[in-house]
Amino acid sequence: MSSDLQIHTFIRAPREAVWAAITEADRVAAFHPAGMQAKALPGGGIALHRPDDGSVFIREPLLSQEVGTRLELGFEPAWADVPGGSKVVIELSDDALGTKVTLSQTNCAALGIGDNWDRFLASLKSWLETGESLYRAPESAA
Repeated sequence: MSSDLQIHTFIRAPREAVWAAITEADRVAAFHPAGMQAKALPGGGIALHRPDDGSVFIREPLLSQEVGTRLELGFEPAWADVPGGSKVVIELSDDALGTKVTLSQTNCAALGIGDNWDRFLASLKSWLETGESLYRAPESAA
């Protein structure tokens, strides 16, 4: 499966802080731009739950990891069946000013993801650098 989405960002924070933010459910919930509740999955990974009714929105089970540098997650959205599956890979590397983050996803063209990963990474960056997420209440999302 080749990647059909790849984005990068640079965060002024140590790699260890970025790793903790993307792997610990309470931290993901703290910066998630849609206000999703995050819960750890048995065996690793995270399930994102809708803030309004608590239903599962996306399951992201852990497929593999190289602690501190590479995270590979399944991507199982509640709104679509993905023939062949989809996975997300997040790679972290040191940069002169902090951490370079590269996020790629396979088989996501039909999922209607739009700019959600861009918003996710922007909110992660903002939260780690300023302590403020880029949360947008559902009624203001456009």
